[in-house]
Amino acid sequence: MDSQDPVQVAEPHPGVLLITLNRPHVRNAILITAADTAFFALPEVACGLIAAEGGAIRLPRRIPYHVAMEMLLTAAPLPAPDAAGYGLVNQLAPEGQALDAALALAHRVQAHSREAVHVTK
Repeated sequence: MDSQDPVQVAEPHPGVLLITLNRPHVRNAILITAADTAFFALPEVACGLIAAEGGAIRLPRRIPYHVAMEMLLTAAPLPAPDAAGYGLVNQLAPEGQALDAALALAHRVQAHSREAVHVTK
C-alpha cells in the first residue's frame, strides 16, 4: 500500500499489526490486530523514565484505569489476549498469521469509499 491509500498496515513490533489512516503509529491506530502471543508494554518506568510520548495519558483512556496504572507503574506487559478483552485489540490471530489477518481487515475497509472511510475515522 502506498502513502496515498486511505488504509495502512504497519508492524511496529513482531506480532502486533496496526491498521491506520496514513500514520502507522500506535497512538493513531484505528484498528489493531495482534498475534495471540504478542504483548503491549510501556517499560519506561523500569528504566527511570516516564512514558513521555503520550502513553501515560492515552492508555488510561483506552483500557480500564487501574489496569493502565499497573502497566505504567510496574512496567508489566499486557498479553494480547488480555488487551483484546479490554478492547485495545480488535482481533487476535494465531502466531505468524497476524499480518494476513490485518491485511484481510484492511481490504475490508478499502472496499468502501476513500472519502467515507476518511470522514468516518
